[in-house]
Amino acid sequence: MIAAIIFAIHGVVLVTVFVWKLRSEGMAEAVLAGGFIVIIFSVGWTIAGLVANLLFESEGLAAWMNRDTISLVLVTLGEAVFYTLFLRALGKKPKGDAKT
Repeated sequence: MIAAIIFAIHGVVLVTVFVWKLRSEGMAEAVLAGGFIVIIFSVGWTIAGLVANLLFESEGLAAWMNRDTISLVLVTLGEAVFYTLFLRALGKKPKGDAKT
C-alpha cells in the first residue's frame, strides 16, 4: 500500500511538471523535464535499494515496511530534498537575458 502511494505521488509530480513545462516552455522542455524525473527516480531507487539491502533484513521493519518499501521511502525523501534545492536555485536565477 505504501509503495502504491509513493508511485502515485511520483505520477502526480511527473504529470504536473510535464504540464507546467509544456505551458511555459514548450513540448521539448516538457519531455526533457519528464525524462529527467524518470531518470532521477530510476537511479535513486537503484541506489536506495542497495543501501536498504546493506542496512535491513529482507523482512524489513514490519510486514508493511519491507526492504523495497524502505528503499522507495528513502528515494522519495532524497528526491524531495533534491527538488526543493533545485527549484530554489531556479527561483534565484536572473530573469532577464544578459546579452544586449
